[in-house]
Parts: sequence; C-alpha cells; structure tokens
Amino acid sequence: MSRAASPPRVRDWPRLRLAQVALEAASGVSGVVGADPGRHGLCVTADPLAGLLRGVSVTAQADGRYEVDLCLVAGIVPLLELGEEVRSKLRARVRREGLVAQLGEVNVGFVRVLSAGEISEQAAREREEALAATPPPTPAAPPVSTTDPAAPPTASALRETLAAQAAPRREETFAAEIAREREEVAQERTLVAQERTLVAQERTLVAQEREEIAREREEVIAHEAPSQPRAPSVSASDPIVPRPSAPADGEQPS
Repeated sequence: MSRAASPPRVRDWPRLRLAQVALEAASGVSGVVGADPGRHGLCVTADPLAGLLRGVSVTAQADGRYEVDLCLVAGIVPLLELGEEVRSKLRARVRREGLVAQLGEVNVGFVRVLSAGEISEQAAREREEALAATPPPTPAAPPVSTTDPAAPPTASALRETLAAQAAPRREETFAAEIAREREEVAQERTLVAQERTLVAQERTLVAQEREEIAREREEVIAHEAPSQPRAPSVSASDPIVPRPSAPADGEQPS
C-alpha cells in the first residue's frame, strides 16, 4: 500500500514562509495596528492550510528571489520612519529564519491611518468577528508521532500562537499611543502659553523702547534750539548821538 501524502510543511514553501514572516515582523512594530488586503483585495497570499494571508503579497522575481509587498494599517505616526522600521525588522527576521537568499525587494505601503479612537473601535470589532467566526469544536486530532521530531508546526498553529501573543501587545500599544498623544497635546499647550508670554514681553519692550526714543528726541530738540537773545528797544525820546567821523590826513582830532 502506498503511504498517504503528508500535508505540505512550512519549511518546504519559501514563498509562503516569507509571507508569514513578513506579517509576523510587521505586527510586532509599534505603530502598526493591522494588515489590509488593499483597495482591490489583491494584497493577499494563499495559504493551503490557513486560507488567505491578508495584507501581504509575495511574487517571484526574474532572479529567482521573491518580492514582498506589505499593505498595512497604521496609527497616527510618521509613516516614512515606520516603513523603514518594518523593513528593518523584516530583514532581521528573515536572517534568523535563513531565508536571505530567497528575499528580494521589500515594499511597505499604508492603506489606512487610524486615530486612537478608531483603533479601539477596530480592535473591538475584530474581537466580535473572531468570536462569531469561531467554528464548532472538532474531534481531537491524533497525537503527533514522535518519530519525526523535526516536523515544524502547521501554519494554522503558528497563526493561533501569534494571534494570542499579539493581542495583549496591541492593547499595550493602543494605551501607549493614547498616553503619548495626551503628552504631546500637553506639551503643545505649554509651548503655546510660553509663546504668548514671550509675545507679551516683546510688546512691553517695544513700548519701552518707543518711550525712550521719544524722550531722547525731546532732549535733542531742546539742546539744539536755545532761545534767541532779545534786541534792546529804542525809545523816541533818546537823543541820537552822531558818530565822530575819522580825521582827514594831516588834521588833528578835535
């Protein structure tokens, strides 16, 4: 009898493993609050065991490597710095997984940017959807044979483990984001108050300088224009005394 075909293992699927690693690395970066399939629903990767991996697309390049495209949802943070951090975390994780030779270009895009309130609403909605989509209990699977200790866990088990680990981390991230936003608002208010105080001080200094300039002008005018002496008045009763004429040559003055 021929043996039944075993389910595909994650380590036998470099493209699928890159997609899983990309989502796991991105979900651990502060500021990333989720993944999105994109406007047209094309940013996905088919997982034979767990269905569609939403928010990541892995395609083959001409050189044999795989290009990774991430479509993420972010909070209100600087997106350029966040994208660089996601790439850095992804490449570091790929090195640990031994997939450097398979990784090609890495593109990080942000489909949506949510405020703190929208993030809380989305988290609550996702919890409700997860509870509604929980399948009924299934019969217990047979125990895994110990003859193959190197067999890796299935993709669904990995996703469940990662989801359980990411849930408290996301809640902590939301709380930290809200606290940081409140702190930034308080700092902005303090700066505005300081700026208003400086403007008031500058206005006071300008007024003082204007008064000083006006006072100096008055002093200069008073110093440069002294009062003119008054000419003596001539009365009509005063006799007019003729001035003596100069003696002619050879004459003696009288």
